[in-house]
Amino acid sequence: MSDLVSDQRIHRVALYLQERNMEVLVLGRSVAGSPAMLPRPYAFKRIHCFFTRGVLQYAEFNLKLFFRLLFTRYDLLLSNDLDTLLPNRIAATLKGKPLVYDSHEYFTGMPTLDHKPFTKKVWRALEKLLLPGIKHAYTVNDSIAALYAKETGISMKAVRNLPSLLPYSTPSAISIPIPQHKTVLIMQGGGINPEQGYEEAVLAMQYLPDHYLLLIVGGGLLWDKLQNMVHELGLREKVLMIPRVPFEQLSAITRRAQLGLCLTLPVCLNHILSLPNKLFDYIHAEIPVLATDVPEVKQIIENYGVGKCIGVLTPQTLATSIEQIFADKEMYSKMKEQAQKAKTELNWDQEKTKLDEVYGPLLG
Repeated sequence: MSDLVSDQRIHRVALYLQERNMEVLVLGRSVAGSPAMLPRPYAFKRIHCFFTRGVLQYAEFNLKLFFRLLFTRYDLLLSNDLDTLLPNRIAATLKGKPLVYDSHEYFTGMPTLDHKPFTKKVWRALEKLLLPGIKHAYTVNDSIAALYAKETGISMKAVRNLPSLLPYSTPSAISIPIPQHKTVLIMQGGGINPEQGYEEAVLAMQYLPDHYLLLIVGGGLLWDKLQNMVHELGLREKVLMIPRVPFEQLSAITRRAQLGLCLTLPVCLNHILSLPNKLFDYIHAEIPVLATDVPEVKQIIENYGVGKCIGVLTPQTLATSIEQIFADKEMYSKMKEQAQKAKTELNWDQEKTKLDEVYGPLLG
């Protein structure tokens, strides 16, 4: 249920299926203001929807998706996340076709549901109704796979969302007004939402010297609030916000930075179990990472030596940790070297072979 512009996981899986001689059609959603799509090597269609909030956005998209699936010929359906599973499950059953499920996160553990107990109950009920019996499924890490196995009995493979070693295409030119003397900190975010450290990062810029620049790339619920914070705190020379760009361009922007921030707060189960895409994007850009110590992220950082973890996240502790990283030039160089080594293991070219266990029996 995304506009497909910046969803790298869907793009990678679509290419994987093409490599195995499948004719792929990716269905997404567009709303007013959705960015234009760059050309893709597979077919795609975005279902235009009017509603963008609340239950109506899900109802509209799922209804339109169901009728699209009902009147389309296919051999295999792939549902991405719980908010597309109902129409896929019904259509697959009616047509007697196999269904694959890819859970991009622990959906019912999202913090946006914590303050909506009724909505959370509805999504949990859908999980209990729809997940049992699905034979072909995978998710983004071992922790989420284990939790789904415990709660629903469904067996999921863990297939991490890792960048490819080589870009899929030459990035389109994009002009970024960054002075060369700036030390650039980057925070990516396809969904910039509360409890992910963005507010703390903006506030931390008050405690850092003027040669630091925080680059926030993405969009989401907090976008307007962050812009207001930057304005009210007089940080327009120290914080640059770039709206969401196609992932073909994002890697070029990330390589312009000297440090990647991955500051998920462990306030809910979805965050505790998370393994954000940005972590691997930073590694592939060969820049050190400063992250909060959620388990999956901490394991990657410590195992590969690509950065540091921060225990208690406040604007002051974040600013101090950033300065410590740049003050120790030997350590900084070592972390860059480790990132260069790590990406030779942590890449989609190797990770996608795990999908053979899911799709192999279906593709023959």
